[in-house]
Amino acid sequence: FLHQWEVTEVDPGRKIVYSWRYGGLEGDSTVSWELTGEGENSRLTFSHTAIKPFDTDDPLFSKESCQAGWEFFLNGQLPAFFQND
Repeated sequence: FLHQWEVTEVDPGRKIVYSWRYGGLEGDSTVSWELTGEGENSRLTFSHTAIKPFDTDDPLFSKESCQAGWEFFLNGQLPAFFQND
């Protein structure tokens, strides 16, 4: 799918928000990433909110499919990116 993003809000080093669409398909959503400090650690708050629902008849756009995709990225790919060797 052609991902079309438009950054709508930036707080450098702290927060980014963008709209997320798929070119040629119905649906629109907003994705937000926000970092906050907690002592020596950081907390990532992530949200993906549907503004106009995607085609829920397509299994690729089901809630379960989207949740599995984000969980794969957030719990698998993102931590590996930040691992120290």
